[in-house]
Amino acid sequence: MSQTSKLLKAFREAGSRGLTNHYIANNLHILRYSARIADLRAEGYNIPAPIQQRMFMSKKLSGTFKYYLIEDNNDSHNR
Repeated sequence: MSQTSKLLKAFREAGSRGLTNHYIANNLHILRYSARIADLRAEGYNIPAPIQQRMFMSKKLSGTFKYYLIEDNNDSHNR
């Protein structure tokens, strides 16, 4: 399974929870995740710009970003 396919599968399993950059790198072992997300976007998948997460119990921004796959029920990619 390619890294792009692996990432797409993880996005679909995560649903509305999305995936953080740390999860993608550490659990899926996809280090160039931004390139794989770009590949998915090029294929027509709707993955908006990431949302930067705030540190727990702090107003400071962390280095954690969350990505979401938005799929329309009528989307031709839903197979």
